[in-house]
Amino acid sequence: MYLKLSSNIPFNTWKAQLMVKIDEKMKPDWIAYEDYEVSFMIPCISPQPLNVVTKDDYNLLCEHTQKAKDQQATVFVQEKIRPPVKVLDIDILLHIVCKYCIEHLPVQIS
Repeated sequence: MYLKLSSNIPFNTWKAQLMVKIDEKMKPDWIAYEDYEVSFMIPCISPQPLNVVTKDDYNLLCEHTQKAKDQQATVFVQEKIRPPVKVLDIDILLHIVCKYCIEHLPVQIS
């Protein structure tokens, strides 16, 4: 994916543009910047990938990009692995709700 932006845009705008590109290419059901590991690399200036988590990280990306000969950076986006969501069995859930109701709600017998 290719994204060309000027270095004077705010961090939140940059994140939003990145999320648009992720949505276009990966089409996730849910999208949030926090669900991705974002890093950048610039040959000869920053050869090891550096994370882009905060505004300061983004400012570092912009500074390094301006020092580069061609003023380009490679940005890596990796989806974080999320633990599976545990779903309670409906029978167990109904049992818990019924037990709570029996113990805590007044019962009128007529």
